[in-house]
Amino acid sequence: MRDRGVPGESRGIWSRRPELLRPTALVRVVLIGICLVVAIDLAVIETAWASPTASQRQQSAKVVPARAENLPYFGPNASVEQAVLAATIADPRSGVSSTAKCTTGWFTIGWSVQGRPIVACRLGSGTSRMTARMAVTGAIHGGWERNTKVLVEMFLNYFVANPGAIPYGLVVYFVPVMNPDGVALGTSSSAAWNARGVDLNRNYDSGNWSRNTYGTPGGRYGPTGVRIGGGGTAPFSEPESKAIRDFVQGRGIRTLVSYHSGYLSVSAKDGGGGIAEPLAKLIARITGYPYIAKWTAYKLTGQLVDWANRVGVKGVDVDLPSRYVYDYTKNLAALRAVMTTLR
Repeated sequence: MRDRGVPGESRGIWSRRPELLRPTALVRVVLIGICLVVAIDLAVIETAWASPTASQRQQSAKVVPARAENLPYFGPNASVEQAVLAATIADPRSGVSSTAKCTTGWFTIGWSVQGRPIVACRLGSGTSRMTARMAVTGAIHGGWERNTKVLVEMFLNYFVANPGAIPYGLVVYFVPVMNPDGVALGTSSSAAWNARGVDLNRNYDSGNWSRNTYGTPGGRYGPTGVRIGGGGTAPFSEPESKAIRDFVQGRGIRTLVSYHSGYLSVSAKDGGGGIAEPLAKLIARITGYPYIAKWTAYKLTGQLVDWANRVGVKGVDVDLPSRYVYDYTKNLAALRAVMTTLR
């Protein structure tokens, strides 16, 4: 047996100042905790270096983290906590309902004549150049076509609740209100224009832009069916159409589905033969709405979808049967079918 020494005899440094030099139970616990933290950090780093599994890729398609910069209306000094807490609700000035939830945070893409924000929500996955990007828009004619705003909000809520319904590698932007000043005016025919009295769907550089614009006599265009200055002073003279132009081109969007109401139709490039015609016919087949290649009721100028065709974007107009219905189920089915063709 090892000699334990004589009581009172020095046995090294531990016996000299035991109260200072011997590790206490608390010290041992702290040391063990530090070791565990280091081990966990190393495991996390190793996981980050590893290639993502199929389940990880699927999860990445479901959630995109909210970012403070996605909420510019809170100002540059807003905390990340404020941004995350309010990320699901759009600025009320945008005209977007508080019931429209955006888990990734609404962000502003531009401003109206009267200074209201035009906001968008991004869902889906993918950051590479191979990612497909599409936009779903409503209320270009403001409160006059308020049901299109509600329909796009309904689509958004569906895909927030069912993120797996968006194919992997596809990013979808939802813009419920393209004309917030018009939405703020209510639902009368005066709410169809922007604050300068311009028809925003006649203000794009479509190749046939016109200062004066045309519509159905007796409708929002009045008894003559002609609106002097309805196209603006020039293509993209209005901040709202500029915002959509910069948003589409800046985000690399290649497909755009824009909802209207009152004429029960699906159309793409006026005259037919545009790059979006197959998608327009697909939507028409699923919804049962007639596909119209050439509009003959009145002259069309400066349309969003015609400009889109000129710049290589597949633009489709879907016109609901009236200003008071949504046709949600069939239009959701058509939108999902479009998404599957893009991946």
